[in-house]
Amino acid sequence: MTGGQCATCREPLLVGDQFCGNCGSPVDVRANAIVPQAEAFRPRGGTARKVMLGVVAFIVVAGVSGLVVAFIDSRRDLEAEREKSAAAQAALVEMSNTINSGADADAALQTQLAAAQAELVTAQATLAEAQTDLQVERDGRAADATAAETQSAAAVAAVQAQLDAVQAQLDSLQAVFPLDENAFRGAALTGEFAVTIQPVECTIVDCLELTSLSLSFPDPTKVSGNRANGVLSFTDGSYTATGALAEEQAPLCSGSATDATFVLTFHASRVAFAEGLLGATQAIGTYRETIDGGVCAGQYRSYSVSMVKQ
Repeated sequence: MTGGQCATCREPLLVGDQFCGNCGSPVDVRANAIVPQAEAFRPRGGTARKVMLGVVAFIVVAGVSGLVVAFIDSRRDLEAEREKSAAAQAALVEMSNTINSGADADAALQTQLAAAQAELVTAQATLAEAQTDLQVERDGRAADATAAETQSAAAVAAVQAQLDAVQAQLDSLQAVFPLDENAFRGAALTGEFAVTIQPVECTIVDCLELTSLSLSFPDPTKVSGNRANGVLSFTDGSYTATGALAEEQAPLCSGSATDATFVLTFHASRVAFAEGLLGATQAIGTYRETIDGGVCAGQYRSYSVSMVKQ
């Protein structure tokens, strides 16, 4: 049994309804009659709608409460960010005031900037110097390695040359040996020799002793000097040279010049082997001058001779 209409949406109401089953508006219960027992238990669509609306209302309230809480948290975060922004703005203003406070601050800043620039220039110079030193070191090591290699090659070549020379000398010596006394005494004299003479005997009246004798050997077959000049011959284990003395070199007989001859005889007393040849480095012998004619014919003066190659 109906109990009229809803004042809000005009939906028909049943007797005993407290809320409109359509829009949920409250209903004046005094206007509704008591529902008979048979209708009291009859299902009605408005009751389901009221339950649905209650659930929706609860969900809406819960959502609104969540939004309120989220809004409060957002407000707090916003306030914190605003405080941070204000602090940053204050720091920026303070920095700006410090920079623009006067000439002293600007000068200090310029000084720091100049110092930093100077340090940069110094660092760049140090780096450039280090790079130069490194390159010099590399070049030096390369040059040292090249020089060492060249020196090593030269040393090996020099040693090889010495070995070749020794081998050649050994081959020549093997050709000479066994060396007998005659071959030793006949070693050739070449070049300049220092000569020392010692008087042995003088049979000339009013004998004048010689003070010097010079000898040199342009080649193994010749001798030249201040008193002895001529061709050498090797006989009986000794070299011999003989010839006439110049008038101004001849000994005197009773104060007068005479005709005289010389005889130089010597042999090697020390030898050396060089360039495949056996040569004398020292020699010993005799030198004698003899008057050929006049009352003094046959008179002579003789000397021992020793020679050392210069």
